[in-house]
Amino acid sequence: MLKRLLVSMASLLLGCNLRGGGNDIAVDFTGWQTLQAMPLGPRQQVGAAAVGGLVYVVGGLDPYGTALDRVERFDPLSNRWVAIAPLPIPMYDANVGADDQFLYVAGGFTSATAGASGRTFRYDPAADAWTELEPMPAGSERAAAGVAIFANVLYVIGGNTGGSHAAATTDVSALELTANTWQEITPLPQPRDHLAAAAYNGVLYAIGGLTGSTFLADADAYSLAVHTWVPQQPMTIPRAYAAAAQIGSTILVFGGQTTPSQATNNSANATSVVGTVEVFDPSQNLWSESGSMRTPRQGLGAAAVDGTVYLPGGSAREGLAPVSVLEAYRPR
Repeated sequence: MLKRLLVSMASLLLGCNLRGGGNDIAVDFTGWQTLQAMPLGPRQQVGAAAVGGLVYVVGGLDPYGTALDRVERFDPLSNRWVAIAPLPIPMYDANVGADDQFLYVAGGFTSATAGASGRTFRYDPAADAWTELEPMPAGSERAAAGVAIFANVLYVIGGNTGGSHAAATTDVSALELTANTWQEITPLPQPRDHLAAAAYNGVLYAIGGLTGSTFLADADAYSLAVHTWVPQQPMTIPRAYAAAAQIGSTILVFGGQTTPSQATNNSANATSVVGTVEVFDPSQNLWSESGSMRTPRQGLGAAAVDGTVYLPGGSAREGLAPVSVLEAYRPR
């Protein structure tokens, strides 16, 4: 009860603090826009998703490397943040997705010394409350996966079971959201973690990531009708710790980390952070570049609302250096 009271008070305070000029934004724009930073402070390796036109940022790591239970919600129309009910447990590299009604978290890391948790939760915005769902089956618990939801099924694609480079997995797990039951489907062609994912037109896409210590440019497509992974054209830059979002008939990939020779951000403290935005057209199996991020980051989140992608948090250099930045990108 005390914890919920404190969260409610924090929500009110955040709303009040941002009313003094936080709504000076352009709803109709193209390109980049810098928005109100996350009021509760910087964090990286966050999860992000959108429900009902609002952007949710889940968990992450603070500047001391501590896992967070913090959840904040951003309203693009008012450019305001509020704190909402925290996660039942702190998590970073959490596997986060959303459908039209609910926000979901299906596994994640709780600390740097523990294996991945398979605990699974659903957040109801109307009740501002989390409900625990069926956990991931024993042996499939993992973090740093790609997540996509299609036709009332949440897919957890790849990921990392234990925090080391050797702990990447090929597993693909599917949670039927109405029945609250898990099953395993066709595994990935190779182990990978810290990848990006999306679902479009009945196809799952697994993009980039790490296998061992190797950064991947690979993109693979899984038809839910055929149940087979098919290689697609690779990205121009290998990257992990990136974020992806679907806009219209394209998939956009933002930021991430790569080898220094491939990075597009030349800052002395950010030599392995990727600044390039890449766009995938599934109908053409074709990648193209779409300029550079205003603030290149790795370990960031991405959530799409009405044709705009919102990009919270992350680190502006390799390693632990979280930021509270929120920027929005709308394709031209």
